[in-house]
Amino acid sequence: MKPDLSLASSAQRPHEAVYRLAEAQRRLTETMLRVGELPSAALPRVEDTLRAIDALDAVLAPAARADATPRLAAEPRSQRPYYVSRVMTPDHHPLRPELTISHANGVTSGRVSFGVTFEGPPGCVHGGFVSHFFDQILGQHNLWAGIPAMTASLTVRYRRGTPILRELSFEVTHTLIADADGAARKVTTRSSLVADGITFSEAEGLFVVPKSAAWTP
Repeated sequence: MKPDLSLASSAQRPHEAVYRLAEAQRRLTETMLRVGELPSAALPRVEDTLRAIDALDAVLAPAARADATPRLAAEPRSQRPYYVSRVMTPDHHPLRPELTISHANGVTSGRVSFGVTFEGPPGCVHGGFVSHFFDQILGQHNLWAGIPAMTASLTVRYRRGTPILRELSFEVTHTLIADADGAARKVTTRSSLVADGITFSEAEGLFVVPKSAAWTP
């Protein structure tokens, strides 16, 4: 039986302009956080840009919805849209790191580079972002593996500071856990962030398949 992934399939695709705005915001945030002393010649452009941003926000604000629960595909358009079409932080999100990720032969793998935007301790990714990243890629792996599970617990081990501005590789695998009656409704999923043979951080998540999910392993 195929997994019930209707929630993911009910997400809407943002307008192309949203992707462009997100990419521009990622670039600007990263550049802004690297600037030492702001060049005086840039000040007029900064003021002009801020006025343009305020004007754009004024245009968009009336169309922004405040619903805590977003609409899915078939629900009224007056409700806030649901844009998260996959587990990993998508292209339309301004906090997406530089990332390549794919799934083949039961293994999810990829590379990621965290910019200054994600810095905590000097030169290192903030632990909260590391934990968030692991939760996202573990969940993405489960989704690609056809397991509609939700996070029950997540353990992150920070072996050493996870560096910013450095390409890190990762692989994600999982193990199904059988209950006393033989049913496997839990899964343990693992990954680590590695570069040049050094493991900087690793994570193990316990995920549970809701009883309402139409799924069998």
